Amino acid sequence: MPDYAVIVENRATKHKGIAVAFSSVKQIKVLGAGGTRLRVGSEEDSYLLEDFDWMDARQVIQKQPLSRKELNEKVPAPMRGEGLLVEKTKSAGAIVFWDRTQFHCYQTSDKALHMQPDPDLG
Repeated sequence: MPDYAVIVENRATKHKGIAVAFSSVKQIKVLGAGGTRLRVGSEEDSYLLEDFDWMDARQVIQKQPLSRKELNEKVPAPMRGEGLLVEKTKSAGAIVFWDRTQFHCYQTSDKALHMQPDPDLG
């Protein structure tokens, strides 16, 4: 059975997040929006991603090797299955995936992921 990912909003804070439903364990994890905050980066400039309001595109990506050079990480965690590519089109993006223990988030573009949303998209 497939897993599912849907966009959710925290009613109290209005923060956007991604609810991931795992079919194999009958469990739902919420990323952002008051749920799990993802750490982006591993150096001193890392931060916690709590709100996906900047995101205007997302797609499922197949398992792939992750390059330290591409992700600016010392040793990226290996993908164990599919992941999500979340993006602010033509600006910022990240790969988000579950390694059977925790979620990982690796920035894939130059700009920070906690930017303000585009008012024209809202």
